[in-house]
Amino acid sequence: MGKKIENNDDYKKAVLRFEEIKEAKKGTREDRELKELVRDISAYENELYPVEKLSMIEMKKILIKDFGHTEESAKKVLSRLNQEENPNAH
Repeated sequence: MGKKIENNDDYKKAVLRFEEIKEAKKGTREDRELKELVRDISAYENELYPVEKLSMIEMKKILIKDFGHTEESAKKVLSRLNQEENPNAH
């Protein structure tokens, strides 16, 4: 298990280490370390910069306005995202 990032110095060290090993080969010790770093860095960033979850309507508007989706293609994207987030939902 990775070392929890508790402050900005820990964060900087973790990001530097991430940059050093980001091309690690799958299944290696460095690959396992990389996965732990990503988890720890993400957790620290989420604590510092929480992002409010968007509603499906807001996401659809963004997909249409900013990414050029049609109404139908935006619905397909959101449906796929919903399935990935809730694989057991029917």
